[in-house]
Amino acid sequence: MRADSRFASPSFLAVLSSRISGQLQKMGILVGLCGVLAASVLGTCGTASAQTKTATATTLAVTSGGNAVTTVASGSVVTLTAQVNAGATALTAGQVKFCDASVTYCTDIHVLGTAQLTSAGTATVKFRPGIGSHNYKAVFAGTNTYAGSSSASTALEATGTIPPLATATTINQTGSWGAYTLSATVTETGNIVPPTGAVSFLDTNNGNAVLGTGNLGSATRGVAWTNVNTSAPSVAGVTYAVADLNRDGIPDLFVKDYFGTYDVLLGNGDGTFTVKGSPFGPSSETGSFIIGDFNNDGIPDVAAIDGNYYAPNTTITIFLGNGDGTFTASGSSPALGYNPTSIATADINGDGNADLIIVEQGSSTSSDGQVVIFFGNGDGTFTQASSATSIASTGSSIIPADLNRDGKIDLVLTGVGSTGITILLGNGDGTFTTIAGPGQLGESMPALADDFRTFLIFPAGAHAEHAAQA
Repeated sequence: MRADSRFASPSFLAVLSSRISGQLQKMGILVGLCGVLAASVLGTCGTASAQTKTATATTLAVTSGGNAVTTVASGSVVTLTAQVNAGATALTAGQVKFCDASVTYCTDIHVLGTAQLTSAGTATVKFRPGIGSHNYKAVFAGTNTYAGSSSASTALEATGTIPPLATATTINQTGSWGAYTLSATVTETGNIVPPTGAVSFLDTNNGNAVLGTGNLGSATRGVAWTNVNTSAPSVAGVTYAVADLNRDGIPDLFVKDYFGTYDVLLGNGDGTFTVKGSPFGPSSETGSFIIGDFNNDGIPDVAAIDGNYYAPNTTITIFLGNGDGTFTASGSSPALGYNPTSIATADINGDGNADLIIVEQGSSTSSDGQVVIFFGNGDGTFTQASSATSIASTGSSIIPADLNRDGKIDLVLTGVGSTGITILLGNGDGTFTTIAGPGQLGESMPALADDFRTFLIFPAGAHAEHAAQA
């Protein structure tokens, strides 16, 4: 779960988008693609399938403290609850995305969260909305049997004001004796409204006599970060993922540490974290893991590759979440082959349960790789697909996405060294058809994210360089 600044480059995204689109068009499978990678909108835009599916209806409820709300105070935890029905029948399997309803596509930063439908017939996410007016919707992805659907838009107003951090004022001088010009810069971070008003210039050698005043000019936005102690200095983190592990609406951290074990850091809601218990899990040299809901109870679980890179019979340890930031190791531990390099999750066979996708080395004597699928049973256990898909080399990262809009999950694999990108078109049964990748893209790099969503980080609004002269 590493972040790579190269993926924030618009030129890189544009090149990658162009190459992928061009290759897919050559294969005759891309018709009316509804988004472009560089704009991060490739994703949900309708599917076409020869199979007749049962129509569904999705509804969304917005609550806080157990009550339906249209307005909440800043800092309140809000619960979005989706229910999907096929006629009078409530569905209990499938994935729901919760999205910003004011945009066209439910992708990228507009996805608030995803959740599995549970045995209760609902999917939920909890979060704390930012100050302002919001509109939310729930999008059911659909399964082999049931068609996807979206809820109506539901409005919510989060009231309050953002308290600004302290301002800092600096004085600048230009010119020479007899012709000085004084200017001041006022810097403020943490608010979306820039400071306004006048600045007085004082002669500190003469009783702070006022030499002159000047009004603050137009704001120039900047980027600034406030260093906050995580309150977990003893955790030697190597890779991490973010999820609401204790279901309190505040993001938490799941961390693989330097020693190969796992740590949970529960968010306090102010940028700090508290370590939950002690490191757990068997020591692992791979450190690759993925978070998903594997037993359909609405609580995040973890699937972690455990074992030596090059030893046979490497396993996947399934940690089922208890809903309080702790985990229980499941008895299911599917065996793997050599050198498993990456793991991802998606509903590969369209049954509504989360499956696991593993890229590993084909054998101890070959550098070729293979993609192995483990079908989720919806109870935290998995069944390995009957066959694996061979690839030219061991991939380093996986993107699950429906690239050709046929309702089946496809895979984009980044290769090792200069081998570029491999595209696997899903057949919906755990097997894939390989097509040529978009070209050579240099060194091995992590994949962007599912549905080609890039992780863009927007810091708190920062306003700097408000100048006044006298």
